[in-house]
Amino acid sequence: MKKKRRTVPDDVRVYTVQEVMIILGISSRTAYKLVKSGATVHVGGHYRIPKKGFERWLKSVRYGKRGAR
Repeated sequence: MKKKRRTVPDDVRVYTVQEVMIILGISSRTAYKLVKSGATVHVGGHYRIPKKGFERWLKSVRYGKRGAR
């Protein structure tokens, strides 16, 4: 049986750690390492990652301006 791929809605302003995992195809451990090393918002004990900041970071990593940690 084929595994159904989860997606992230386009209209969100912030991502959850789970959504970052889906976008990047990484484990929860790796996602939390990335989240803790960048700009995040802590809401009720949960991390939220601003979409614009995440996209800027992703673009910088893709084009070699800054290496992933």
